[in-house]
Amino acid sequence: ALSDLRPRHVAGLIEELRRGHLSAKSVRNVHGTLHTMLELAVFEERLIANPAHMPRGKLPKVSKKKRPRFTREEVWALCTDERIPEWRRVFYALQGLGGLRLGEASGRRWRDIDSDAAPLTALTVDSQYGDEPLKTARDDFSAERLVPVHRELARVLATWRMGGFAALYGRPPRPGDWIAPDPKTGRPRTQNQATKALYRD
Repeated sequence: ALSDLRPRHVAGLIEELRRGHLSAKSVRNVHGTLHTMLELAVFEERLIANPAHMPRGKLPKVSKKKRPRFTREEVWALCTDERIPEWRRVFYALQGLGGLRLGEASGRRWRDIDSDAAPLTALTVDSQYGDEPLKTARDDFSAERLVPVHRELARVLATWRMGGFAALYGRPPRPGDWIAPDPKTGRPRTQNQATKALYRD
């Protein structure tokens, strides 16, 4: 019964899963699903506290695979090579010069740029993809950050705003427009679209 569920039961489940053939990530995914379900039970006042809330170190660690880094020359080529469509070069500049994750670059709108900030233009990063919460957001205090805009990135964005955007989408950008959306849909790029395009480029 839900009312009889205790942290030791959840800990026992995690230990049982760890002894099985599941990867650490899969074990954490199972725990995450259970934790979310029980959070709803707390909200609906069926539980006083979430028994799936576990102290640090009780869940298996996921080993992060080391991904190959881009060289300076590769980043420069992705941002400047004219064989790559301009809208994708702008997207790569947001990532390479702004330090944005793929989803963060995809979810940026023109209104996120604060050109009056000093000494550098600032870019508000408070969502990813189509206004979804940031991957790293755990509460209202971690749901937003300000990114200083490198002067070269500022130049790329200004050039794109003054000419390339209108040439591609048929009108000048409005504050609520995405900075570098997919030309076919006008929507933020998905992870699948952006990854495939990166390999082609």
